[in-house]
Amino acid sequence: MADSTGSADDAGSEDAGTGTEEQVGEGVETFEKPDYLDEKFFDTKTGGVNIEGLSKSYSELGTKIREKTEVTRKEIMKELEADKIANRPENPESYELRITDELQAQMGDDMTFEFSESDPLVNFWRSFSHEAGFSQEQFDEGISAFIQSKFSELPSFEDEIGKLGDNGRDRAQHVNQWATKNLSPETYKALSDFAVTADGVMALEEIMRNSGEPAFSPGGPAGTGSTITINELRQMQADERYWHPTKMDPEFVKKVDAGYEKLVS
Repeated sequence: MADSTGSADDAGSEDAGTGTEEQVGEGVETFEKPDYLDEKFFDTKTGGVNIEGLSKSYSELGTKIREKTEVTRKEIMKELEADKIANRPENPESYELRITDELQAQMGDDMTFEFSESDPLVNFWRSFSHEAGFSQEQFDEGISAFIQSKFSELPSFEDEIGKLGDNGRDRAQHVNQWATKNLSPETYKALSDFAVTADGVMALEEIMRNSGEPAFSPGGPAGTGSTITINELRQMQADERYWHPTKMDPEFVKKVDAGYEKLVS
């Protein structure tokens, strides 16, 4: 009897124990974390999201990104500024005023341009170029544009010669030879810009007549009137129209030769 009772008690105890474990196992429930959430912001037991922690984390991340972006921007700007001024001269005055070979080729060998260091536009361009970080070559581009604009303001030589009539070239040459012979280099230079128009040539012709110079005569040697000197003829010989292989003017050569013939006749 005792063995039978003991066995029954043991069996009852085993059954009771098994029932408790099943109840505990069945009472545990977990939640699966969404893929888009970090584990530290999700509670698998409650399925809740730590909104406050998530918000704080994103706020801190945004601050770090902005700080990093600002540092990167400053570094890039610093590099760009260094590149911009890498080839510029030390100061504005170091920019050289010069005519490029390309511009000189466009102007021709017989044309020149004199710069004025006191020209406000020159000083402005130097300061602007230095501030912008321009190299000497970039500075030259602006100077070339400046020179071309100056020449574009000049009257057309061919148009002005045409206003002087059929003998316009000879009249202009006559005035030029008289000015070379009778004026100082300084005065000649001052009047050279004035005499680039038909009105300027005619004004000088009036001055020449009032000073006793014989009037221009189309039939005279070299178009200079009846009184021509050996020095004038030599000056004419130095003109490219007399000796230059590609610029020689047959009519001009003929007039010079006729002048020599008249002197020896």
